[in-house]
Amino acid sequence: QHYFIQSNLSKKMFESTNSAPTLEEMRADQEIFNYEIMKWGDFSSPRNLLLALIGELGELGQDIRTYTYCLDKDGTLNNEDGAVAGNNAKDETVAGNNANHITEDSTTEDVLVELPDVARYLICLAHECQVDLGALTSDRKEIPCCEFTESFWGEVYEQALSQVSLPADEEMDRDFLRMAFSVTKAMDIFQWKPIERNLTNLSREKQEQVDQILKLIFSHVVAMASKYSYDLPRLTQEKIEKVKTKYAASIGKLSKEKVINSRYSHLQSFPGSPETPEDLQSYPLDKPVKDPNSSSGKLLLDLVSCAGLLCEAFQWAKEGAGVNISEAKHAHISHQMCGAVHTLQNLAQNHEVVFSLAFQRKMRMNGNKYPVNLCSGSFAKYSDYTHEGSQNNEAAGNNINAENNGASSDHSEPKIFSINEAASFMSRFVEERNWNQYHVNPRNLCL
Repeated sequence: QHYFIQSNLSKKMFESTNSAPTLEEMRADQEIFNYEIMKWGDFSSPRNLLLALIGELGELGQDIRTYTYCLDKDGTLNNEDGAVAGNNAKDETVAGNNANHITEDSTTEDVLVELPDVARYLICLAHECQVDLGALTSDRKEIPCCEFTESFWGEVYEQALSQVSLPADEEMDRDFLRMAFSVTKAMDIFQWKPIERNLTNLSREKQEQVDQILKLIFSHVVAMASKYSYDLPRLTQEKIEKVKTKYAASIGKLSKEKVINSRYSHLQSFPGSPETPEDLQSYPLDKPVKDPNSSSGKLLLDLVSCAGLLCEAFQWAKEGAGVNISEAKHAHISHQMCGAVHTLQNLAQNHEVVFSLAFQRKMRMNGNKYPVNLCSGSFAKYSDYTHEGSQNNEAAGNNINAENNGASSDHSEPKIFSINEAASFMSRFVEERNWNQYHVNPRNLCL
């Protein structure tokens, strides 16, 4: 597999990797542009950049999904299966984006057009976290530096391919989902509190985890570019130059409002989804929405796309500040949430999972993992509690969980059939553990 990927790199790509700016030159260029020219320092927090990266990942997933599943033989979007997150395939839109640049004749450069944006935000995120993407096979230094190790792109490819090997016989959507899964590992660490620049408010262990995760994500990006002969160095640099031109007049300002307005002003509601708060009260968890043409791979791409586009609504807010929800942004958020719920319901039915029962089973497990006397007021993951404490409190966790469920002594459970009932249950679960301080921030919940 490793030989296949190496041999798939064309001679032209090797030539361009040696002439393109190094990773460190790209990082330094973006640092000057973001901080000194555009005055975007307030926006460049690690969590903002991670949300932005996830947003680009969602857009990349849309294009791969369209190319892999939604094209007829003549290269047009297929009307029966061209809709994602409630969009009208006749308008050639996929989750709000114009998809007519993806046809049967599209090259990998067309399909992977968002990959440079993923790489660009990853470079910025690594800079903020002092993760050296120029040394993918090295551990985090005791005294990290925001500069990357100087290495030509040929060396970067070699390091990345020693970390990640993509099977030669698998399709692009599977390769993409592997990369998306590596991103979720970072979300797990960043989700409950602001992360300071250089990761100074994280333990040494967490810093090393972030270091490994960001290097893994970048290795996936590079390996994917390698497998599909995509000239990542050249196209990433071109994208950086386009951003400079696009935002030249936006010094000190950074917003997705115009993008969100243009993307969502014309969209119809997702078929069968709740359109008002009143509809949401009784919207069933087990609503039959199964589409016999929807494979699980395609639905996972839909889910990544919805999650990514949801992150767009929250990505540039300053830490500690409330998130202003404009009318367009509210429509954007509602649209992606409905798409995510619809997709999850479809996945559940594909695999004969009863959503309502799965939810209750999951909350029983969480009750055991997070007994009140151990986790009250703490955002730490259950694995961070002492092993001894976990053993001693397993029985207590079962009892507490029964109480949280409103259960009687015979451990009967309330019936949870609607989204509103599930939300109410979650609210009680959170309040009893004194977690409201973490759950009032929509950015936390989005991650």
